[in-house]
Amino acid sequence: MLFTAAIIAFFTEIQISDLSFSLYLIIGVSIIFTIWLIIFNSGKSKVIEHGIEINQQGISYLHYGGKQTVLWENFNGFRLKGKFPRLVLLLSSAGNNIEFNYYAFSSIQRKEMFKYLSAK
Repeated sequence: MLFTAAIIAFFTEIQISDLSFSLYLIIGVSIIFTIWLIIFNSGKSKVIEHGIEINQQGISYLHYGGKQTVLWENFNGFRLKGKFPRLVLLLSSAGNNIEFNYYAFSSIQRKEMFKYLSAK
């Protein structure tokens, strides 16, 4: 980030005082965001980047507060799609397929999820 700011300053001839203000601003925002995540991103209000919720009704994919669900009665299996980026597609007969990045979960989590979904 510092290197990028230096290149921008060189090519646009920004004064050093403006550059240092920008750097302080970037560092300050980064620190405040990190502290916010440490203090407030916990409990029920926690922001979940990627998550899978499996219950009696179906399977849900959670992504930054959004939730997509495929009911078990509409679940038609899953499929791996593409090479890069590799995607997981949860198929639904209702047409509300869920697609997410294959690497959103660790290899252990993927194995458990695929094992469970293969048995359904």
